[in-house]
Amino acid sequence: MVFYPIYQLLFFAVYVLLGLAMWFVYAWVFQIQDFYIKLQEKNRKIKVEEYALCAKYNKNKVDECMNTESQNKLVVKNVYKKYGNNEYFSVADASLEVNAGEIFGFLGPNGAGKSTIIKCIVGIQPATSGSIEINGYDIYKQPEMAKMQLGFVPDHYALYEKLTGREYINYVADLYEVSKKERDERMEKYVTMLNMQTAIDNQIRTYSHGMKQKIAIMSALIHNPKLWILDEPLTGLDPTSIFQVKECMKEHARNGNIVFFSSHIIDIVEKLCDRIMIIKRGQIRTSVTLDELKEKNIGLEEFYLKTINDTDDKIVSVKDFEQMHKKDVLNDKNNEGKTKEIPNDKSVKNDSIIAKNNNIPAGNSKKSAKNKKK
Repeated sequence: MVFYPIYQLLFFAVYVLLGLAMWFVYAWVFQIQDFYIKLQEKNRKIKVEEYALCAKYNKNKVDECMNTESQNKLVVKNVYKKYGNNEYFSVADASLEVNAGEIFGFLGPNGAGKSTIIKCIVGIQPATSGSIEINGYDIYKQPEMAKMQLGFVPDHYALYEKLTGREYINYVADLYEVSKKERDERMEKYVTMLNMQTAIDNQIRTYSHGMKQKIAIMSALIHNPKLWILDEPLTGLDPTSIFQVKECMKEHARNGNIVFFSSHIIDIVEKLCDRIMIIKRGQIRTSVTLDELKEKNIGLEEFYLKTINDTDDKIVSVKDFEQMHKKDVLNDKNNEGKTKEIPNDKSVKNDSIIAKNNNIPAGNSKKSAKNKKK
């Protein structure tokens, strides 16, 4: 019997390669199977939530369900956001409410969580827990209806640069099912307002940064959204463009809509906004109207720096979240059948900061606000 070592080695190598190939095939098949199982579970969960929503509002379709209490409002309740297996939350217990007609400024240092909250609001990233409603529609349970209510200008725009400005805006208008008459009227209005008459029919790749930003703004407004969100929209714009964007924001708010924007330019925020909120290390520190600050003769820059420097730097971890959740459950059980008015910690903190900045006793800022209303 003759042995051929080379052939035997080749045969063994082929056998090992086939074994490895089969192992990869099996792993791939199991990954696909796991993916479809998770997809089925997700679809089942969505169906259950849809049925629960329809039952809650006594409607036949999810699109017909609207929370009338949050109509013409942006309502964010107890939103937490954690990325992957990270032990700490990027955003912890964020709650805010913005009414129609307001220009709302969102302030905070770099990495504070502003863009994360904005991405949760517009539905780009799902929140770990909590709820977000836009004009009465839940962004997670009714994503299509909620997103029809908003227009978004991101901090880094992404445009189809081989299209002309007009073609791109028409494309977005088609997505939002805007009629030809309405889109033509609005396009003409914003082209004139933003001084884009000579460039609107040129390819976007020939535009400057400011002109591209204007196209992003026009495409966000073409369907006249109830909520217009801008993430640092004024970065890199010249003074003329900044003035034009500000006029757009004022005009949109005057028409009974919400303008929500984040910025680091405090002077512009102070002149433009009705109300501001400050976030640091993923937690909302305070919310205050500009009228309250003017009443106490406090500048927004001074108030912002005081708020950022006075608050602690603790980040909420998963363990903290679980402990808080257990406490809430115990409190709910203990308070069943009881009605007790609980003071708002954030409003107390806000009042204390205003009082501290103006050297007056805490509590007087609320009294002055009540007197103003009377």
